[in-house]
Amino acid sequence: MHEIKMHVKRDVMWVFSWIILTLSVVFTIGTFLTLSVALAIDETSVGPIYLGNRPESEYPTYLERRVSEWRANASYRLSFQGFMYEIDLQEIDFDSEETIHRIVRNSENLAVFTIDDSGKDAILSGIENQFSTTIFAFFDANTFISDLLSDISHLYQIKTYRLDRYLSANSAQTVIASTVVDGLDPDDAEAIVDAGGVYVIQPGSRFSLLEATSDSNLDNIQLSIIASGMQTVTAETRFHSFLYRSWAEMPSWAEIGNNVRVMRVAGLDFSFFNPMDVTYHLAISSESATSIRLELIGHPFVETVDAVWGLSASIPFSIETIDDASIDASTPGVIVIDTVEETIYRVVVRPGTDGSVWFLNRTVVAPGSAAFTERVAIDERPSISAIYRENTVSKGGD
Repeated sequence: MHEIKMHVKRDVMWVFSWIILTLSVVFTIGTFLTLSVALAIDETSVGPIYLGNRPESEYPTYLERRVSEWRANASYRLSFQGFMYEIDLQEIDFDSEETIHRIVRNSENLAVFTIDDSGKDAILSGIENQFSTTIFAFFDANTFISDLLSDISHLYQIKTYRLDRYLSANSAQTVIASTVVDGLDPDDAEAIVDAGGVYVIQPGSRFSLLEATSDSNLDNIQLSIIASGMQTVTAETRFHSFLYRSWAEMPSWAEIGNNVRVMRVAGLDFSFFNPMDVTYHLAISSESATSIRLELIGHPFVETVDAVWGLSASIPFSIETIDDASIDASTPGVIVIDTVEETIYRVVVRPGTDGSVWFLNRTVVAPGSAAFTERVAIDERPSISAIYRENTVSKGGD
């Protein structure tokens, strides 16, 4: 009997223990689930604006305030050729109602912005005024406005766009300047055209003709012809820091502003710096059997550039005299200079030529700015001394 009681007691304890254990597990699971729900983080946001801890009734006023703060500090700009245009975000309207309507809980949502014709016209007018009508004619306004609205829907704080990404392909094919170098030897003209015909001027770097033609067989005369033509087509550009040497005695095809001497072995080069953030090309083609055409091709410049070679100074020629007692009044071509004290009989062996110094003066006008003028290149013409043969005869019987 005692054993039966012990078995019953043990069974009761076992059942009771299981009940306690089951209740503990249920309590633990219930507590965990309750805490999980209570502690779950609502990650709802619009861009970087967190909304998870706010009732939906506060969304309209809160979003308006935070978007207004974002708008006051955000910077969206267009960049091209060193010029920057700040886009006026006040021209773009925030649609709070539609933004809230599209909100998906526990996710990052986009802000909804719209722009009317007036706001669009204001932004595009500012772009045209900043970068010139010439460049704006190639500008894809619709794609840019679409990208702008897409980016601000994320409420990015800073965004800079490259304007040339929105220019049509025709913009980069604009012929900025063109010149013809004529009076060439036909063999030189043919060799220059056959050498390739297109040279690349990389953005933000120095162009060197010797480097660009390092794989060619062009001789010094042919390189000098190319360099002289390049000197002409780069005059009315924003290229600067020109390094070159002029011909002391110009060849028949050269002139002021089209006068560069290149010598590969001696290292006489024609080089300059391209400060633009875009690439340009120099194309060479045949104009005739004795002439070539050079064209500078690329995006138009934001600034208006006018350049002119101006005479800065004249250098008088010197005179070399050779005594020649055989010259008299009967000598062919004689020049008789008669003074009180003497008579000079002169034959000109070589006439003298004054030297000169020329500067390339470049006037630049940026949209909305005053013009400024700078000297960017020099061409020096050495004087050529005159050579006379003379016989000076004193008067007075001495």
